[in-house]
Amino acid sequence: MKTLIKLWNQNNKYWTQERSLTALLIYLFVSIISWLPLSERNPWEEAAQDLVFNLILLAGYFSASVDTSLRKGILRQILLILAIMASVFRALEYFTSDKSIQQLDMITSIAFFLLLAVLIFKFVVRDDKEVTAHRVQGAVVVYILVGLLCSFIYNLIYLNNPNAFTFIGHENDDILYAYFIYFSFTVQTTVGAGDIIPADAWSKSVVIFQSMMGMLYPVVIIARLVTLEIEHTKAKRNNHNQ
Repeated sequence: MKTLIKLWNQNNKYWTQERSLTALLIYLFVSIISWLPLSERNPWEEAAQDLVFNLILLAGYFSASVDTSLRKGILRQILLILAIMASVFRALEYFTSDKSIQQLDMITSIAFFLLLAVLIFKFVVRDDKEVTAHRVQGAVVVYILVGLLCSFIYNLIYLNNPNAFTFIGHENDDILYAYFIYFSFTVQTTVGAGDIIPADAWSKSVVIFQSMMGMLYPVVIIARLVTLEIEHTKAKRNNHNQ
């Protein structure tokens, strides 16, 4: 028991440091690129998806600790509640095909990733601290979280209107989660593979928003933070040489 408590405390300590943003970035990147391949392997494809999803929820919750003002705040508690709800609704889908459970899963997931993205974004753009490489990587984390957020929005739209998207060459409805993650990032990076096509007003509106964000965010936010990080590094080097 003491060993578990010690490990838990060490874990909390790690996630209160800026370097935890780098760890979250690596984990998100590996999770996203492995989601679709894992989904295509029967019979454990759904379990593999859900394991990756729950680990993302857990890592996201801990990452909110990087902002000291949030460690005991209500927003972090709300984040935990949303993570638990999303995980529970995802588990319930094993026992029922009720569409309302799937919709609740998508809604709570959207709320979780939206809140997490806002909290991390608020931290990385703070001007009361030196901009470090970890904070730049935190800005990239926000970029990836927006991609995940939009993938769940697309999924929710599809659950309410199966005609909202046209799928070309995708016939396995059991891995729609993975399809929409794939589609979301092709939209956000403006690649536009064309094998999944938005077909109604809501899906097209989200595509427009995500495409604009995908182009402007790296140029306006990430580029600015990279410039500030370079300037701070040069200033520190000059002060050291003097």
